[in-house]
Amino acid sequence: ATDHSILPSNWYTMTGIFSATFADANSDRSVLSFKELHQSKRLLIQNVSITHLPKDCSNLILNGNAEYDRTPRFWSHWIRGGGGKLEVTSFGSSNRVLHSYNRPNDRDGMHQFIDTRCLKEVSAWKMSVKMRLKTVGNADVVCTPGDVRVNSGCPPIWIMGWKSGELCHDEVIYPPISSSWKPNEFNEFNMNFDVSASLTKCDKVSVSIRRFNTAWEIYVDDF
Repeated sequence: ATDHSILPSNWYTMTGIFSATFADANSDRSVLSFKELHQSKRLLIQNVSITHLPKDCSNLILNGNAEYDRTPRFWSHWIRGGGGKLEVTSFGSSNRVLHSYNRPNDRDGMHQFIDTRCLKEVSAWKMSVKMRLKTVGNADVVCTPGDVRVNSGCPPIWIMGWKSGELCHDEVIYPPISSSWKPNEFNEFNMNFDVSASLTKCDKVSVSIRRFNTAWEIYVDDF
């Protein structure tokens, strides 16, 4: 589950996806629990629900344009507890966008786990995302599409997969060199993504936007 920022009502929200295994399906009961609470804290819970999530392979990304309420549901930061912040905010003409900031490590960034069943059914995907960058001081940023250097290149998309806990796929997709970056607006990148044989064997796959300048804050829409 992901742990998101406080709502105006002073409640945090947590959202996650649970995929039942063969053993889960054949067990006589399932238990939902909350663990690792610090002994100095008290935990209050309300509005807990587990609902069926239909398989939808029309888009691998959930909540890619912040359409789910006021929190970045299904998204979290790559480095748990690393200090990075992730929230839904209003920006310019976009009603709501995803905002990732305060990353002390360039390896950190926003990510989510995707439905691996879709990767086995569709072998080629079109990846589309809109990005805008700002500095901590709210100044516009210029990055270089296709540049692999962390401090100057535009944020890349990482696709990583694991099989039984072991890394089985590691791929990075950079915004195409033919693109241009306009610092005062959202920049849309379109890239092709082909599912490799190694990726279809993974039982857990993450899509993330990370490995870019830590002085930059990123706003993401229509992923």
